[in-house]
Amino acid sequence: FISTRESLHRKIVNPIQRQKLEFVARNLGLAAAYALVAKAVLDYFAANHVISIIWPPSGIAFAALFLGGARYWPGIFLGALLGNFWAGGVLEIAIPIATGNTLEAVVGLWLIRRLDASIRNRSAYFKFLISGGLASSIAAVVGVATLWLTGRSTTNTVGVDVIQWWMG
Repeated sequence: FISTRESLHRKIVNPIQRQKLEFVARNLGLAAAYALVAKAVLDYFAANHVISIIWPPSGIAFAALFLGGARYWPGIFLGALLGNFWAGGVLEIAIPIATGNTLEAVVGLWLIRRLDASIRNRSAYFKFLISGGLASSIAAVVGVATLWLTGRSTTNTVGVDVIQWWMG
């Protein structure tokens, strides 16, 4: 009886535990990649270590969700949080920015799938571009609103800040 029980345990429980460990490891790997790239961009290409017109972590986030599914959003959130905090941010700024970055990727994936926006033809390509533009607006608005509410952006620069963030 004991050997049968141990055998069942190895065959049933271990694969489930392995799947959980793989899921956690992939989310942590995604978070690390996102945070490292975010830190580098914020250190070398960003105005005031906050806004950059190039933002490769968005591509990392979208690729991870597109290939692995929306279940990898925690890795994006953690990576964005760590990247922004590590680059000199404070939690009250890093948390909403990480939320906006995560929503950007999740909504972008949803729009792409909802609109069946692939690059098969011109109209689909246009839908793909619109989906990306709309999704990017989320992170830009949330990020700049956070900066404005915390006094790191002025009313005079909000419009330019949103455009620059959106471009990234």
